[in-house]
Amino acid sequence: MASNDVGFHDHVVLGTFSTDEDQNYCNDLRNRRFFVEPDDRPNFDLLHGIDDYVDRDHSGVQPTSLTPVLEWIRDHQKELKEKGIMKPAGKGPEMKLDVDFVARRGILARLLRAGNDAEEVDLMVTRYHGTYYLEGVKDLRLNEAPQPLGFGGKKFQQYVTSVDGGQPDIDQPIYASSSYYSITKGKCGDHTFLFSGETVAERKDAVERPPMNYVDVKTNKDLSEYRLKQNFIRYKTLRWWSQNHISGVSDIVVGWRDDKRNVVTSTEMMKNEDLPNKAVGQGFWDPELCVSNFLSLVADIRKKIPDDDPSAVFCMGLKKLEIRRDIRRQLKARRFSFRRKEDDYVILKDWYLRDVLKVPE
Repeated sequence: MASNDVGFHDHVVLGTFSTDEDQNYCNDLRNRRFFVEPDDRPNFDLLHGIDDYVDRDHSGVQPTSLTPVLEWIRDHQKELKEKGIMKPAGKGPEMKLDVDFVARRGILARLLRAGNDAEEVDLMVTRYHGTYYLEGVKDLRLNEAPQPLGFGGKKFQQYVTSVDGGQPDIDQPIYASSSYYSITKGKCGDHTFLFSGETVAERKDAVERPPMNYVDVKTNKDLSEYRLKQNFIRYKTLRWWSQNHISGVSDIVVGWRDDKRNVVTSTEMMKNEDLPNKAVGQGFWDPELCVSNFLSLVADIRKKIPDDDPSAVFCMGLKKLEIRRDIRRQLKARRFSFRRKEDDYVILKDWYLRDVLKVPE
């Protein structure tokens, strides 16, 4: 897939922010990390420090709040105006964003995978001044990695990153909610997107500009068995590719785990654009089909939301499909059901309307 004519392209990183141990937005670089090349023969203990680990809340079904993205927009209005992304909405004082969609990368990746993934997808949408603000909805009890894998992924990140590109500090406490995010503008088809995505590491001395100097960091069970290899190619490559394709990240360092001993015994650097090659040949998933169906789904969102109203929230959903012989046709024909949310939940909070979009009270 040529990134300059099919799929997500024209990535521009507009800025970054951190989240603290309570998942609060922080307009700073506290969680920025640089990639440190691992040893040829690593023996990374993925349980080191687990007793002090502070995990996320895994209870219930919750929206993946867009609020940190909106807070970043609030704090960077000047730069957005200079870049032509924030513009007057008309002759009055109101402002608008000159993008079609504002979202977190996670919900965009789920929509991109929906071209080859029969799982259920739920989201909430508000349209205002022509921009569609998306929040995903997921069951945190089902989607988060179980212990010790949830900790182990963060621990491997600690082994291959540091605050200055020097020696990693593997004794630093790990908080599941402490992360570092990039705000990126990108295009796909005729649609423009402004979205946040976790940035695990950067190459410190790279000549490339973000996001080309970013490195994603993953772990996976070693593929010593045929079944494990097939499951990796069928499922995991799609998940990794969708996230990094949206963000424009090319490099992925993978830590191969020995789960009996809870250690990473080897690492491998992969190119994101090579991941589809592993799947297409076996008929597991097709990136061009993913992109084609993604474009149909986002066009369906734009078609179905009737109100340009900051207080109107619409619940939209794709039902889980049964895997049948005609699954490709079913996936291509998927369209959203939708209804207006009846309670008082809003995506665009009063402070965002007042301080950013300058909506008169």
